[in-house]
Amino acid sequence: MDLESTDVAIARLQERVDSLPCGEHGVYAETIVRLETKVDSLVDTMSCTIGKVDDIHKKLFVGNGEASLFTQVDRHNQVIKALVWTARGVVGAIITAVVGGVVYLIRGGQ
Repeated sequence: MDLESTDVAIARLQERVDSLPCGEHGVYAETIVRLETKVDSLVDTMSCTIGKVDDIHKKLFVGNGEASLFTQVDRHNQVIKALVWTARGVVGAIITAVVGGVVYLIRGGQ
């Protein structure tokens, strides 16, 4: 239920209360006041929650002047991939040198 439909429901309830005889006004008026208080409380809670969601969104995607968390994670992944690629090249060169040395020794060092 959105806020507009809640306001409409409260307005209809207020119209019904206004059409009641004077003796029955008090009970319904108290109910309306309690409903309006609850609606106001829900609106405050919703606005606070929406503000927190916006803060989380900004931290994750926008970054507020710094690199966002997703950008930082992506950069770390790029660095790790570069290090792994370099390590593979170094290990490959070492293996090639060792195999070449073994072959050289087997042939008698010629």
